[in-house]
Amino acid sequence: MGGFFYDQSLEFLQAGAWIWDMIVHAAKTILTQNPMNVRTAGGTTLYSAVSGITGVIGALAGTLAAAVFLYSYLKQVTDVHDMTMEQRLKPFLWLGIIEVLITNSWGIITGIYNVFTNLLGSVGETTAYVMYMDPQSILDSVWGNYSFVERMLCSTVCMITMIVMVICSIKCLIAIIKHVVALVAYVPFCSVAIAFLAGRESGGERGMGPYFKAIVKEFTAGIMMMAILSIMTAIQNNGGFAELTGMESATTFVVRMIFLILYPALTAGLVSASDELANKMFA
Repeated sequence: MGGFFYDQSLEFLQAGAWIWDMIVHAAKTILTQNPMNVRTAGGTTLYSAVSGITGVIGALAGTLAAAVFLYSYLKQVTDVHDMTMEQRLKPFLWLGIIEVLITNSWGIITGIYNVFTNLLGSVGETTAYVMYMDPQSILDSVWGNYSFVERMLCSTVCMITMIVMVICSIKCLIAIIKHVVALVAYVPFCSVAIAFLAGRESGGERGMGPYFKAIVKEFTAGIMMMAILSIMTAIQNNGGFAELTGMESATTFVVRMIFLILYPALTAGLVSASDELANKMFA
């Protein structure tokens, strides 16, 4: 019966570490891709799903820009006869620039996203997203000294550890997917944000300010998520846990299991808190 509990304990730890590695690696991959290149469950990219919507909203944005421009122009101009030719043409030149920007809004926003994801890729490219542990070594260090009841309890602890790893890895993935979905949701409305600039020659905060503030907030959250994954991975790969592998004692086993529970829980908590922290920074 002791062999059964040993096998179960080993399988629990191996499964937990494997699921953690797989899901966190997937989360990191999603985080460092341009959101438009992420594939949906059906195999199509978000590019295909969003491009049609973007085209429709872009067409409406062109009309919106003209309406905003006309309202602003009529509000500011009292007598055309008192204006020079330059003063008459300058607002219409600005409207032309706005319309060109609206037409190219897709390329503008996806280009910005490319720069951002390349930055995230450079932050995390040297970090190995692997749960550092040797389950067999962990169990062998204490198994021979355990009674039947202790082995049964050990198997239960290993099962709980696996469940914690799975839940925390999924929590990390959900937080990052929400971040990516938010970035994707902003893409079609880039042209609308540009359209409001038609009412002011200088652009300013009433134009693209709130829109780009929201995007910068999401960029900040993404950078914090990647930094947390990198820092936490470095801690568990290069910290004291690695040195515990060769130690054999019941206390060491307890410390290892506590680490294997707290590490993913802390990582998931910090990743999930990144978005809320970014919201407070840009409130």
